[in-house]
Amino acid sequence: DLAFYGLARIYQSLDNHDKEAIRLYKRCLTINSESIKANLQLGILYLKIKQYDESLKCLQTVIKLEPNNVLGLVALGNVYLEMSYYEDAENNLNLALKIDKKNIAAYTALGDVLFSQGKVTDAIQKYTFVNSINDHIPEVHLNLGHCYFITEKFDLAISNYLQAIKIVKNTRHDYYYFLGNAFVASMRLKDGIIAYQAAIKLKKNKLNYYYAISQACYMEQLYSKGIKYLEKLFELEKSNTI
Repeated sequence: DLAFYGLARIYQSLDNHDKEAIRLYKRCLTINSESIKANLQLGILYLKIKQYDESLKCLQTVIKLEPNNVLGLVALGNVYLEMSYYEDAENNLNLALKIDKKNIAAYTALGDVLFSQGKVTDAIQKYTFVNSINDHIPEVHLNLGHCYFITEKFDLAISNYLQAIKIVKNTRHDYYYFLGNAFVASMRLKDGIIAYQAAIKLKKNKLNYYYAISQACYMEQLYSKGIKYLEKLFELEKSNTI
């Protein structure tokens, strides 16, 4: 099974080759159904493609065979998070942290669990700890931005969104959209419009981006600009109904 496993790992590292990797990991398991490595990677892949029940089976096998497998516990915590089983998610992530007290992935996922339950202050604490170890994880800055946005600490939200954008080298349209929302909420309308324009430049068919920028233009009394964005919105809505 080593050859199949090695080939599966190669496919897993490539874009758009998940099906091939899954097929090969399954082949490994026909040879040895208790392969911890194959079950772990297959569980992670199923999590990635949102097949949570299948992921759960694989990862539960990993933990049954090796209860202290940190990667398995973290992955299992993430599956439970996606399934909204928050207590199970917390239990597995806390077990991982008992074994590896500074596991960044576990702390990040625990922050996500807390955020999903509306425990924003606790989520901020977890994300901030992650940043103290590694401040170059864009998703952590993004989620911190969301936390601060919800708590109306817009300057902190803006700084975290900007840091996330910097890390991903200006490639994520949704990050710019969230940044625009924070600028508008803090009444920095011109900056908000610029952020929305950057989002639209990267993703031209998102209806809510055009609506958001039209409203920012209206608030800034740029009525003709706002109308143009609304006209584009109507045009996109019409094309989507055809």
